[in-house]
Amino acid sequence: MGLSMELAKDVAEAALAGFRASVSGLDLNDAATADLGRFPWQQNLRVLRHHLLRPLPNRSWWAATRRVLTRTPRMEPTRIVVVLPSPQSAPYATAFTEIASDCVARSCSLNVLFKIWPQAVDYNDLTALRREFLAIVRAMQENRESASALDEISIDTRPGMKLVSIAGAAVTFASPLEFTYVETAPPNRVVAFDVRAAFRIPIER
Repeated sequence: MGLSMELAKDVAEAALAGFRASVSGLDLNDAATADLGRFPWQQNLRVLRHHLLRPLPNRSWWAATRRVLTRTPRMEPTRIVVVLPSPQSAPYATAFTEIASDCVARSCSLNVLFKIWPQAVDYNDLTALRREFLAIVRAMQENRESASALDEISIDTRPGMKLVSIAGAAVTFASPLEFTYVETAPPNRVVAFDVRAAFRIPIER
């Protein structure tokens, strides 16, 4: 997910302190519905509520059958949230993961790992956005710990800028990748698409 922070440093730090205080003690449901002004990270928490409080796609019947036959307990997989910051928001990315982790811990018992993508990206550079989105997808597929299938990966286009949305949608074309964004007007629904097209991009194997 993207992370927005387009404020001057002194204003950003004061706004962040206020936001941290406002969400202290809240779970994802409360944080998503509370009146927290217009601080942009509330949209990120709404996306997390959408993704983390729903089940993962069902895996194959054979995997389930083998688990029953071998009496192997079903292990809850780790959910991984990759934060793709802009140069402006990168200094605050750790603060976001701390706030989000606290909200998640009060919401569920899932194993959730937040990772900050090391390469900040200009949200006005469509080529760079697409490149980094694809790199994140490949990393999730190839990581031995996560080994995520494409239908387990969702590209969220917070902070909602047009080029971010275009890049996010483009990466999901013709693949099982999910594309999501959050409506900016109440009730601030998270809208998810499984976008398919007539051409393919080189991320499926």
